[in-house]
Amino acid sequence: MGEQPFGVWQINPLEDLEEINHQNFLKSIQIVQNFNLDNRIGYQNSRGTKFENSVFEMLFHAINHSTYHRGQINSLLKQSGVEPLLTDYIFYKR
Repeated sequence: MGEQPFGVWQINPLEDLEEINHQNFLKSIQIVQNFNLDNRIGYQNSRGTKFENSVFEMLFHAINHSTYHRGQINSLLKQSGVEPLLTDYIFYKR
């Protein structure tokens, strides 16, 4: 896996998800160890709107936003009559 950016709404093969997760973890550790978390970085979203946030704010957003999506998935599962999954990180670390 290289440094290719992921596309918006990109669908990845199931067999790639564990490696993608591992690479994201390693990249996150690298960012925390090598960047000043107060540094502000300019970027643009998928619609081309420009923003600027600190490294800390962007990392916090990524963690918080993933919680939002896990809730969405569990809500859809429940509506479909499927028992929602346990998705809390600490559950898997016990």
